[in-house]
Amino acid sequence: MSCKKSTTGNLILYRLIWFFVISVKFSSAEWFTVHSSSTSTMVDVGKDAIMNCYLNPEISAVDMEIRWIKDNDGSTIYKYRKGVEELEGVNSAFHGRTELIKDGMKKGNISLKILNIQPSDNGLYTCYFQSTFMFDKARIEILPRAIGTNPFFFIEPQDFNLKVTCSSSGWYPQPDGQWFSDDKKKMTQYSKFIDKTDDGLYSINISTIFTKEYKKKYCIIKNSYLEHQRGADIFLADSLFPERNIGVIITVILGLTTFGFILYNSMLKYKEWKRKAVNKEFKQAIQHVVDVTLDPETAHPELKVSDDLKYLSRATEKQNVPDNEKRFDTRLYVLGKEGLSKEHNYWMVNVQGSRHWTIGVAYENIPRKGKLNFSPKEGFWVIELNGENYKVYEDHPIDITVSKPCHIGVYVQLKTGKVVFYDADKGHIIHSFNRKCQSPNQLYPFFSVWDVHENIHVCSDGCPHCPRKDSNEYTQMLPNR
Repeated sequence: MSCKKSTTGNLILYRLIWFFVISVKFSSAEWFTVHSSSTSTMVDVGKDAIMNCYLNPEISAVDMEIRWIKDNDGSTIYKYRKGVEELEGVNSAFHGRTELIKDGMKKGNISLKILNIQPSDNGLYTCYFQSTFMFDKARIEILPRAIGTNPFFFIEPQDFNLKVTCSSSGWYPQPDGQWFSDDKKKMTQYSKFIDKTDDGLYSINISTIFTKEYKKKYCIIKNSYLEHQRGADIFLADSLFPERNIGVIITVILGLTTFGFILYNSMLKYKEWKRKAVNKEFKQAIQHVVDVTLDPETAHPELKVSDDLKYLSRATEKQNVPDNEKRFDTRLYVLGKEGLSKEHNYWMVNVQGSRHWTIGVAYENIPRKGKLNFSPKEGFWVIELNGENYKVYEDHPIDITVSKPCHIGVYVQLKTGKVVFYDADKGHIIHSFNRKCQSPNQLYPFFSVWDVHENIHVCSDGCPHCPRKDSNEYTQMLPNR
C-alpha cells in the first residue's frame, strides 16, 4: 500500500516538473503579442503608406507566417512564409504595390509599404503573425486624403440676375461647400452637387443667385475630416447683369447665337485639321517598323519569355534561372534584347485580354536590383494599365482616359527625344513624351505583365487582328504555359 502511494506521488511530481519546463520554454520562445505604433495613418493620394507592426517581446519573425489582410473585403494583400514572399491568393490590385521592410525582422519589427495610395485603399488592415504554437494580430487604418483645387467660377444669366457656380475638384474624402454673403453670414439659398469621378476623387459645384443688391459673395469648399478648406470671393460689376430692355436682350441673344455658331464651326474645322495631322503622323510612324524581341537574361524570375522571344507571361512559380547583373530581381520587368539604334523606331504590342501591364522604353543604365521609380527623371517613359485604370508617369503618376486598345503602338524618335504611344488600331495618340534631357545611355524597349492568367505579345510586324477572347482563334494565340 505504501509502495503504490509512493509511485503515484512520483508520477504527479514528474508531470508537474514536465509542465513547468514546457511552460518556461513556451513563454520564453513562443509567447508574443502583436502591436502597431499607431492605429491609423493619413496619406496623401499618390504617396506611399508605411504600416508599422511589431512583436512584443522582440523575437525573430523570420520563420513565422505573416499576412496583411484588407478587412473590408477579407482579401490578402501580402503573404510571407518562412523566408519566402508568396503571390498565390494575393489581391491582384496590390501586385507590385507592396514592399516588406525587412531591416528589423529579426527583432520582430515588420513594416509594410503600400505604393501609390489610391482612394480605394481606404479602410482597416490587419497584420497577422503566426508561429508554431501561437498567433496574434493588430489593426491599422489607412486614411487616404486629397486637397482639391482652388475654387473657380462659372457665370450665366438667369432672368435679370446672374447664377454663379463655384467649383472645385480632386478632393478625398467627400468635401462640403458653403456660400457666404458680403457680411460673412451663411447663405441658405443655394444648390449643391457632389460627384465622384472615375479615379475615386470628388468634385463639388455649389450655385447661388447674384442680384445687383448683393454683388459680392464668398465661396468656401472644405473637408471637415481633414480640417482643411479652400475659398475664394467674387465681385460682379453692374455691367455684367442683364438689361431689362427687351431690345437689348434680343440683340444679346442674337449676338451670342451667331458667336456660338461661328465658334462651333471653328471647333469642327479644328478637330478635322487635328485628326488629319494625327493620322499623317501615325502613317509616318508606321513606316519605321523595327523588330523587337524580349531579352530573357533581363526577365524577373517570375516572368516567362516564349521561345520565339515574342510572348511575355507571368509564370505560376519562380523559375530556376541564373541571377546575373542584368536581371531584375524585385519587379516583374524585362527589357528588349536590342537597344534602339535607328533614328525612327516603331513597334506594336498586342495587349488584348490583359488587364495588368506596363509598356514603354527605358535607359540601359536603370537599376536592375531593388526598388525602381517610374518617371522620366529616373529613365522611364511608360504607359500602364492596372485593372481598368490607365496611367502615364511624368514627374508624378497621371490618370488618362483610354478606350481599351487591342494593340499599343510605340514610336521613338531618338534625335528629337519624342516618345509617342498610339492606339494602333485607330491611329489615335494615347500620350506623348518629350525627352527634354538627352542622354548618352541607349534606350531599350521595356515590358511588364503581372497576372498569371495574362500575357502580352510583341508583334512589331504582321500583328494579328484581335479576335474575341472567347474564340478558338484567341486561344491558339496564347503561348504554351
